[in-house]
Amino acid sequence: MKHQMFLLILAESFIKEQLIPTPKECKMKKGVFLSFEGIDGCGKTTQIMNLEDYLKKKDVPVITAREPGGTALGGGIRRMLKYPEETYKLLNERYKNNKDFVLLPVEQLRTFESEIFLFLAARAEFVNYIVEPNLNKGVSVIADRFADSTRAYQGGGIAKSNPRIIELINKNHDFILKRYWPDKTFFLDINYEVSKHRLGLINAGNDDFEKRKKDFFEGIIREYHNIAKENPKRVVVINGTKSIDDIFNNDILPYVNSIYGF
Repeated sequence: MKHQMFLLILAESFIKEQLIPTPKECKMKKGVFLSFEGIDGCGKTTQIMNLEDYLKKKDVPVITAREPGGTALGGGIRRMLKYPEETYKLLNERYKNNKDFVLLPVEQLRTFESEIFLFLAARAEFVNYIVEPNLNKGVSVIADRFADSTRAYQGGGIAKSNPRIIELINKNHDFILKRYWPDKTFFLDINYEVSKHRLGLINAGNDDFEKRKKDFFEGIIREYHNIAKENPKRVVVINGTKSIDDIFNNDILPYVNSIYGF
């Protein structure tokens, strides 16, 4: 009897030590969702590449995806948003003999309202096809832009942080995100002048957004800071003018290592 009791206690001890996950292991069953934000030229793409490489070396299953994009509809919307005139010309040429197609007025500007909802439509696809399934499989997702971009660009840049527009964007995100907000968002903060200088060095600045005026980008930056103030636990504000290594090692890795328990 004593022998059987000893074996039972030994078995229970083994199960507790070997089979029952720790609280941190339980938390890590789902993938981690990380996003990077900032105006063009802030360096987020470089940091995303650094982080992806770092996590893969740690044997963390991870994917990166840009937003809008990553899905069939999202990729199409991205092209239409960034290069509308070029996209309309291509559609006209491709479908000019189709009886169900009417030639598009290529120089017609889209409305502010439609711009918001195009981004939201692409984001709904992104959540359903990229974010949700990968996180549920235990795969981490690194997003090059996410919901904060629409609030900053359309809500801040165009609408000048109009409370009614900000509320509209927030309510739509409540519907389409299904609570899939990033675990951590890294906002690389640079000003308009630094952005234009960097974009000039890499011969960028020719899409529909990069052509916009200084006050547009200053409104974006202000709204990003509003978002950070409202979400201090989620959003990390980083001085984007620092060196690439300094940003990665001192502003990003400490949070990443804490999340993953490295």
